[in-house]
Amino acid sequence: MRWRSAISPTACAAAPPFVQPWPRQERVLSRAERLELQQLLAQRGFYRGTPDGQFGGQTREALRGFQASIGTPADGFASSDVLERLRGR
Repeated sequence: MRWRSAISPTACAAAPPFVQPWPRQERVLSRAERLELQQLLAQRGFYRGTPDGQFGGQTREALRGFQASIGTPADGFASSDVLERLRGR
């Protein structure tokens, strides 16, 4: 197998992982808070599923859309700050 000169197997192996560590200052949202977050995203037209308090791809995509609309990094991370912004505080 021949490698293109721009891409080498050692360069790929040395690349840092894409996963970021959990932000230690953030707490995990409770199920009730996740359900509220989904409901608030649905009220604003970002979430089209049935709110159930569980985060899947549809919720993360809706969250990214909301984050982009308010000018924050659209990472799909459900923080207490995002929930407060959805609450309008």
